[in-house]
Amino acid sequence: MAANHFTALGYYTDGLLLDKRLAMVKPRDPGVLYNLGGSFARVGKADDAILTLSRAGRFGYADHRHMAGDKDLASLRNDPRFAELLT
Repeated sequence: MAANHFTALGYYTDGLLLDKRLAMVKPRDPGVLYNLGGSFARVGKADDAILTLSRAGRFGYADHRHMAGDKDLASLRNDPRFAELLT
């Protein structure tokens, strides 16, 4: 929740740091990984975002409709790897 709060306020780097810490505690949680992927995307780390979102999918994240419209992932929209994640 704190990471989401930082992101909502525009503190993307702080949100990323919190998401990374949470992912260390819960490395297989699809929601945690999804949020971490969004944080990577927000700070312009497309490769890390795609990799992390892919991991989220492998661990059960499957809300492709949400993913397609998530503003945190806007920087990935033109990346062909992002389109692959939505299939």
